[in-house]
Amino acid sequence: MEKPEIKIKEEDASDRDLIQFIGSSNKVLGDVVLEAYASGQENGPYHSAHEAYADLLQQMDQIKEHVWTLPSSRDLLMMEREVQHLASACLRMILDVCQQGKNTYDPGEGKDES
Repeated sequence: MEKPEIKIKEEDASDRDLIQFIGSSNKVLGDVVLEAYASGQENGPYHSAHEAYADLLQQMDQIKEHVWTLPSSRDLLMMEREVQHLASACLRMILDVCQQGKNTYDPGEGKDES
């Protein structure tokens, strides 16, 4: 399956807006990648789509608790952290399940088997 080409039309976003969006995204994406790596090191790879999906549902339930909190009482930093956990779980599902055998990433590599 071919990846869709992303086209940004001039009227959709100015260059400045795009650069600002990319700059803001870089830190967030970096944090997600680090979280996915650390989680893979600690827990090993997902062994099946079912295991990954169960983890995604658990992450969604944790986010739901924040969403259902009154906005005036909501802890946005904690909600962001839970969303980051979900994003890292999505990344791990892509690497461990969807691209199984297609990548060189092995979260269990170098892990002490004792």
